[in-house]
Amino acid sequence: MAKPWAPSHVSEVAKGLGIDHRISGEVKEKLVEMLHLRLKQITREMEEETLLNEPGKKTLSDPNRTRLGFSRTRGLMIEEIENVESVSSAAVVNANEILENYLKNSLLSAAEEADNEKVGTITVSYTHLRAHETKANLVCRLLL
Repeated sequence: MAKPWAPSHVSEVAKGLGIDHRISGEVKEKLVEMLHLRLKQITREMEEETLLNEPGKKTLSDPNRTRLGFSRTRGLMIEEIENVESVSSAAVVNANEILENYLKNSLLSAAEEADNEKVGTITVSYTHLRAHETKANLVCRLLL
């Protein structure tokens, strides 16, 4: 049986979500229980939906395909690392969240441009990605 999350980890995740208050041990334990119950519910729902969409499928997947693929992202990250030996699941999830926000912002910008031009489809004569590396991060802009 898989081990649930550590209460101390839940506290660290809360900090990352902007919760600056101290969290009592009892509350952290309860949060772990709540997360575990919610995960059970999510898993059952995803399993039902997966099999509804693809009867006989043997692997649980995102039936809505609303996320970037974990394995694909992980593989691409492994190809890029130079100074460490592996990529953790948490790193892949974080990278996917960053990429999904980047994709969302790029598409919202392109949709706004399409609206300004009174067209209903996002089209560009060319898409040019330009990367500007700074000390803090790599910033990519979609130029239409």
